[in-house]
Amino acid sequence: KKTTLVCAKQGAAGLGMLTDHGYKLHGWSKKDYETMHNHGRGSMLYDFRNFMLNNVLGASKNKEDLRKGPPYVITFADGTSRSSLRNFGFELQMKALQEAFGNQVIVQKIAFATHSLEEQLKIASETSIYVSACGGGAVTATFLPKGAALVLFYVETGGVQNNRNTGLPARLDWDVFNNMAWIRSHWLPSTSMDNVSDVELFTKLVGHELDLMEHQEI
Repeated sequence: KKTTLVCAKQGAAGLGMLTDHGYKLHGWSKKDYETMHNHGRGSMLYDFRNFMLNNVLGASKNKEDLRKGPPYVITFADGTSRSSLRNFGFELQMKALQEAFGNQVIVQKIAFATHSLEEQLKIASETSIYVSACGGGAVTATFLPKGAALVLFYVETGGVQNNRNTGLPARLDWDVFNNMAWIRSHWLPSTSMDNVSDVELFTKLVGHELDLMEHQEI
């Protein structure tokens, strides 16, 4: 009789229902926003986050809660997409934050693809505010500590249906990011992100998050 067991020196296991968007697609088409897959699954997603960190880094290195007090680490994810529409340099945003908050923050830009898995998880678990283009590269935000914040830039006219552009927003993987109950997720448009008013808005949003982090009880 053939065994139903699978043996492997290295392997991964998970829950089929615990996915980024379920039977829907990532958020390219209008239909992807008609239903929500991960509603009420924040606790499960958080358990998955801790399970992975405990197994990869070890329980003693798993930063479950946000570190209290400044300096707060603000990480910009560099080169997260091959698409020029979602490949941002973030130079203006980084400069604005450093000028506005000085020694209160550590501003860094990380090309995660050049780091090992362990290094990526460690960086994420020690980050207070994670800034990225939406899409697969932003999934590293799964490993942010409790009380952290996520800022995602999306393409307002990036929607696609049947391989044709719809001119609608593409908030990729919105379903999972909006249900990660241990972090606060924000979505900002990318087309005008380098305009003076948009950089000011972004800076005020970060300032609001820093104020929350200074006073929140986790």
